[in-house]
Amino acid sequence: MLRRLWLSVQRWRWPSRWAIKCGFVGAVVFFTLYPRPGLFVRHIGHLGDMNALVEPDSPALQPWAAELAAIIPADADDETLRQAVEAFVVEKVCYAFDWVTWGAMDYLPTVAEVVAQGREDCDGRAVVAASLLRRYDPTAALATDFKHMWVVTATGSLMRPSGPTVLVATPIGLRTDWLRALNVRGLAYGIAVFPLWRQMIIFVAVWLALCDPRMRPGFAFVAALVAVHGLLVVRLAAVDPWQPRMWGIWLGLAQVAVVVVLVVSAARQARQQRAAM
Repeated sequence: MLRRLWLSVQRWRWPSRWAIKCGFVGAVVFFTLYPRPGLFVRHIGHLGDMNALVEPDSPALQPWAAELAAIIPADADDETLRQAVEAFVVEKVCYAFDWVTWGAMDYLPTVAEVVAQGREDCDGRAVVAASLLRRYDPTAALATDFKHMWVVTATGSLMRPSGPTVLVATPIGLRTDWLRALNVRGLAYGIAVFPLWRQMIIFVAVWLALCDPRMRPGFAFVAALVAVHGLLVVRLAAVDPWQPRMWGIWLGLAQVAVVVVLVVSAARQARQQRAAM
């Protein structure tokens, strides 16, 4: 039955056929990345108002703030203060990817959520660090290049600053450079650290959309193996976000792109041959 449905879709005119395929792939991708859609809605809301996440007076933060205040020297300069806050947050908030903590691809949490979980990735740590530091330095702000998040101040940065800043959430508003958001490194790192089994769910959905059931099975199988190999090359080359092997990233992406072109061409030929019979 499923094969008959798949075959019937292939016979539709291309606008309808690709609308159905894109909808199918989009739904699979979304629910693979965000099995809990409500979390996605909250994530988007938090991204739209990142300044609201810096909460120096959050009740949940008060015990940590008191503990930090007890270990900061009274005559601490800005550099000492930043180092103390960073070390404190690293100790208090264990590093864990969002699919471990939240079961989702990415989630930008509130201070209270981070404190309650006791673990988070770079953005949760940065939210806590900025909130603690804002008690001493009103210029503390969140900064991101969309593959890492850290904290900037008027005199320096903390939480291991990454590449060129794309977005800075200052106390008076957001500053954004969207051109810098278009970076291959960020995409490759996301592929490298995202659970492989979730990637394979998305891969199968994309493969079903690209292929035609009348294609030669051997060709489709070999092409799938080559495409998966390309993804694995990207994962290996980009696993270290600080020193990615760009040649490996480009090689893997090129391998996947070439396979996609060949599969689309083979699917078109299969439909044309069927129509000619």
